[in-house]
Amino acid sequence: MRLTSDALKDGQIPVRYSKDGDNVSPPLAWSDLPANTVELALLFENITPQTKEPFVQWLVYKIPADTSGLPEGYQHKRDPKEPLDVLQGRNSLDNVGYDGPLGTLNRTIRYRFRLFALDAPLDLPPGADKEAFLEASSGHVLEQSDLIATYERTP
Repeated sequence: MRLTSDALKDGQIPVRYSKDGDNVSPPLAWSDLPANTVELALLFENITPQTKEPFVQWLVYKIPADTSGLPEGYQHKRDPKEPLDVLQGRNSLDNVGYDGPLGTLNRTIRYRFRLFALDAPLDLPPGADKEAFLEASSGHVLEQSDLIATYERTP
């Protein structure tokens, strides 16, 4: 399974997808899903060790298995019908939906997009948190693909 984004040139998150810019999600694409994939989920986290646990920037689930990616443009909505009908969870800022990077001046922060191929649909309402997602997906992850990116806030 492969997760990519044409928007992340050289593994860097452009300002447009940060809170310094438009704070919208970048486009993501995937391929080579496992044969028995029923549903997909995506978790976007700040993985630079600032806190004990990674900081959740975005959680998306109920992604149809027959899609090949997520288009650009998700923001704060529990149950967006567009650009694609999916559910979004609660991030570490206690918002539902996408919250892009907001780094420290002149410090490179690492982020990870994780795509999960699931063998069963998740029974989660809109606005679920990471812990509820991990519990619901336990035992149902067929495969996972990571995309590592960085963001550096500049003056």
